[in-house]
Amino acid sequence: MTVMAASHGRAVMAAASGGNLIPPPGVTTFGTAGPYVYDTLSALHVPAVTRAVDLYSGLVKQCPLGAFRGPDQLDPTPSLVQQPDPDRGTTWFVQVSVEDYLLMGNAISYITRRGADGWPLSVQWLPALWVYVQWTTSISATSSTRPTSSTSEGAPTGRTRSGASASSNST
Repeated sequence: MTVMAASHGRAVMAAASGGNLIPPPGVTTFGTAGPYVYDTLSALHVPAVTRAVDLYSGLVKQCPLGAFRGPDQLDPTPSLVQQPDPDRGTTWFVQVSVEDYLLMGNAISYITRRGADGWPLSVQWLPALWVYVQWTTSISATSSTRPTSSTSEGAPTGRTRSGASASSNST
């Protein structure tokens, strides 16, 4: 199909199967259907979003990490802060965690090693797209979020935005 713009004499071509039709000058496309951002992956197709995420995560990964108790810095720095993932660099770990937090709202880490006290000693980055949260209303008052078995390695851990809870999501 060929469409001629009468005022300018340009031919505007469109595929007969409903392909992209370039509107002639003076015709607006406001209000018509177009490409939409509907999830994280489609948002990354917008150059400004990709650049903002890259810039922010690149700046944050350059900041020094430290552990504090009140105003005092812990000495020695815990190994989890020095190198969270022994197989990857700390800056890489921080960058991918910040990207997940910016794009998905959460940064998830998989606990790979625990100390004798049960606290994590090392973690591995787990893509937030691989994890989902399922709310249940049948949790008893005696349930615990800490593992009850003696082998507690491999338990996912993560941080959520402040104020993100089951009660704040109800309408």
